Amino acid sequence: MTHVPQWNTLNIAGYHFREAGATAIQELAFTIGDAITYISVCPVV
Repeated sequence: MTHVPQWNTLNIAGYHFREAGATAIQELAFTIGDAITYISVCPVV
């Protein structure tokens, strides 16, 4: 391989919200919100 993108992988998880006392719905909402935020700030290559 001569040309491989230098990507940094990212794992989006919300279990820490649940451990902090969030409900299942809140955990899901925070996790999806995080994912949307990460995707929206990613530069288009």
